[in-house]
Amino acid sequence: MGLRATATFKARDISGTIEKIATGAANGVLEVATQGQALSQIYAPVDTGALRESIQVKSDLGETSAQASWGPGMYYSAFLEYGTGIRGSESPEAGPYPYDMNWPGLSPRPYMRPALDELRGTALDTIAASIKSEL
Repeated sequence: MGLRATATFKARDISGTIEKIATGAANGVLEVATQGQALSQIYAPVDTGALRESIQVKSDLGETSAQASWGPGMYYSAFLEYGTGIRGSESPEAGPYPYDMNWPGLSPRPYMRPALDELRGTALDTIAASIKSEL
């Protein structure tokens, strides 16, 4: 004597569900970038406010992929993030830029990395919540 389980189902068109998942994922990716922009603007050092205002979100939300990023548009943004001269090269967040060891330079004043670090633990949750809200 054996046990038998049977299931019947009716095939459905799931294209609408896949579209909702894709829309939710795209919205979630854009939301993470928008949160990153807001945090970076909070952390950005302010003198005139130009750097803070230059931090913008860029997105490419296609039919099969979603990309979004945020970043500053000022030429000196990397100098503030990573520092310059001797002070910059000695910082734990020294960037990939060449440092002039004949100049004391500026200490780093990171604003992008702290925003990224803060979002790292919640980004996937934000995207998942966005997908769930579409479904």
